[in-house]
Amino acid sequence: MVDGSPMPEVNQLVTVRDLSGKELPTRIEDLTGSVLVVPRPVDGESGIGLRPEGLTVMWPADRGVMSLPVKLNERRSDNNLDMWELSITGPASRQQRRAFVRVPVSAGVALAFVAERPIDPNPDVADISGWLVDLSEAAACVSVPTVRYEDLKPHAKLQATFTIGEDSFDLPARVSDSAPVREVEDRTELVVHFEIPESEAARLRRMLFAQQVRLRDLNGR
Repeated sequence: MVDGSPMPEVNQLVTVRDLSGKELPTRIEDLTGSVLVVPRPVDGESGIGLRPEGLTVMWPADRGVMSLPVKLNERRSDNNLDMWELSITGPASRQQRRAFVRVPVSAGVALAFVAERPIDPNPDVADISGWLVDLSEAAACVSVPTVRYEDLKPHAKLQATFTIGEDSFDLPARVSDSAPVREVEDRTELVVHFEIPESEAARLRRMLFAQQVRLRDLNGR
């Protein structure tokens, strides 16, 4: 943390956003004090034309997305890899999950447990079949059998696979550390947060917009 603010972890997928709203996906290579180092985003060219001030680093977090103001200090090459050095200019803030469009959906979802590291053995826990309740580009509310809820420990790493219409998704995610959203008879609803690059978030947004239009048409609005 810097001044008590939560920070992204090394290897965390993040998005660098400039003042124009352009979003550049990358990851955290190093974090030392108030300085972040990230590989130059693929579509970030060499940073030419990018205003160094007013940048924001964003990454998924419980019930939303964290936003961290930064400034581009230096462009350098480490072992033939172009890097950007970003200095933190203020505290991180959380964009609440409600800030994202949440669309009611009804579709099955498979939650597969994922080992934290390649050397770890696969968790000795069977995958869970659940049901999507609502969905945004940042998270999903999922209904699972209550007897399996105890297997979903806070921050457990998952792979969430689901299909809505003609769109199929296979997304890395983590279980929220918050309490269950709701318990109904023998099922429990909980939140999982996606850890995805902007390209996948954009694909989710397009699908969710189409779902909104379809629901509006069905409701005669």
